[in-house]
Amino acid sequence: MAKVTLIAIDGPMRGKEWHFTAADTWVFGRAPDCHGRLDASDGTLSRHHFLLELRPPSARIRDLGSRNGTFVDGQRLLTGARAEASDGAEATAVDGVSLSDGAVIRVGVSRFRLSVSADGAERGGVASCASCGSPMPIGDDADARARCDRCRREAATNPVAVTLSETTSNSTGQSARDDFWAPIEPRAAADRTPVIPGLEVVRKLGQGGTGVVYEAVEGNGARVAVKVLLARVAVDASMRAMFFREIDSLRELDHRRVVKLLRSGSTGLAFWFVMEHCPGGSLAAMIHRAGRPLEPKRAVSIVCDALEGLAFAHAKGMVHRDVKPGNVLIDDEGRGKIGDFGLAKSFDRSGLAGFTMTGSFAGTFEFMPREQLTKYREVRPSSDVYSAGATLYWALTRKTVVDFLPKLDPITALLQCPAVALEERAPLLPRSLCAVVNRACAADPSERYRDAGDAHHSIIVVVSIATTSEARTRWRRRPERPLSLARSALR
Repeated sequence: MAKVTLIAIDGPMRGKEWHFTAADTWVFGRAPDCHGRLDASDGTLSRHHFLLELRPPSARIRDLGSRNGTFVDGQRLLTGARAEASDGAEATAVDGVSLSDGAVIRVGVSRFRLSVSADGAERGGVASCASCGSPMPIGDDADARARCDRCRREAATNPVAVTLSETTSNSTGQSARDDFWAPIEPRAAADRTPVIPGLEVVRKLGQGGTGVVYEAVEGNGARVAVKVLLARVAVDASMRAMFFREIDSLRELDHRRVVKLLRSGSTGLAFWFVMEHCPGGSLAAMIHRAGRPLEPKRAVSIVCDALEGLAFAHAKGMVHRDVKPGNVLIDDEGRGKIGDFGLAKSFDRSGLAGFTMTGSFAGTFEFMPREQLTKYREVRPSSDVYSAGATLYWALTRKTVVDFLPKLDPITALLQCPAVALEERAPLLPRSLCAVVNRACAADPSERYRDAGDAHHSIIVVVSIATTSEARTRWRRRPERPLSLARSALR
């Protein structure tokens, strides 16, 4: 079994050890909510000092904007989502660095040594990046499946190009599959579309940090959506089998408010999923096109639809773990549906994401509950409630629950910055609606609604009361108009 061990070799915690045998994220610092609670009497340490991302035998470290810095083998880590170079110019975005066996981490007066072990693996000092083939310091031969830091950053900013290069290359030892992509001429490489058996791929609908979505047509003329995800590591048979076992369970989610997964397959490092097509696009795209928040009645209606689908899944013991405006889709009737159910979680659990946060969740910190960092392996339905509440909050204001400042690491913001009450962002909204959304977005999971069904019911009750109150008011003002024509107070 692969294992990563962190040992305190100097400082007040000398002799303490942390052992990791499964994927996890651990926050180290002085704050009570840190997994690795560092000595609170050491004033050189920050409340949330650094983050370890673990997929044994791989490990990465990310400084969380600490005051006195985090040092690895004597080199200070850059901090924040954006770090500034010494001359004031903007440096490359930083999402952490890989750690090798024997790496020494220093924070304040404390030092920690990382130890990596894996049964049957031969450890060495250098391996090759799975994308570009360049040498990279890796503590274990199994980690040679991973990307170097430069390629990880490229994958986050240009997933189409990386998907193309990795699917059509032999750099990871897998067979070349250039036939997975339509001919490059006369289109540019970034516009190439995948070739999926039984489908005619029409156009690209969008892309994110982990893959690309296309519109396609079935042989019978039905329109579908195809999502292509890129594995962050080389894929062996056991990983592939585990992933598709996970995916099989998602087909049980047959509900009108859940985007239906029709079938799936894989080619090399590329995994594709044929899903129900929602012609209205995503809630995120709808609001970006409008350039302003949605009317309250419309926003509540769409998110309540998504909550209905989430409630069905929660009743079956499933958690989405990546609810956000981009995963709330609009069908041909203008109703909302929750999409991508379980893909991120299944991809991660099967080891295909490569790492936890930077692999599966890059770019979605804005809608993530705090416990998804501090209790990564214990995410519950109440975590989806937070994300759904944050989605409705954004739809109503085009602002996030927490202020993510440009030069503040998003993880630091998520851990330390307080939520801004909805009524402060939008003072004209009904106070009853603000109260429901604020409760859904509470930092403490115990203060939120228990699950999506509970949240859905509460919002419906608030809307019903507001509508009835407004109807009565308008009836008194204009008695000649039928009560049935009164409009909702949430309009």
